[in-house]
Amino acid sequence: MNSTSQSAVGAWGAAVHSAILQDFLFNRQSIDNPGTFNLTFVNHPLPLSKQYSAVTSTAQGTLSGILITFAWMMVSDSLIQMVIKERQRNVKH
Repeated sequence: MNSTSQSAVGAWGAAVHSAILQDFLFNRQSIDNPGTFNLTFVNHPLPLSKQYSAVTSTAQGTLSGILITFAWMMVSDSLIQMVIKERQRNVKH
């Protein structure tokens, strides 16, 4: 179980109580018919806040802008590199 998760307390509590109830029912029932009991833990997280959504969309926009800038730099570098090499080697003359 992930102990750093926000829902770890609830999940851990459900697992412990399930084991306690299972032991309680097993000791109280006959050996031929041990009782089974399971607790389930359902986690429904809250929706994201507007501020968090705005921050993530801003971060995604900034990151995509930086990546597109790097891509254009690589394309322009590959196109201009031949012109610079021709100028350095005096290919036209």
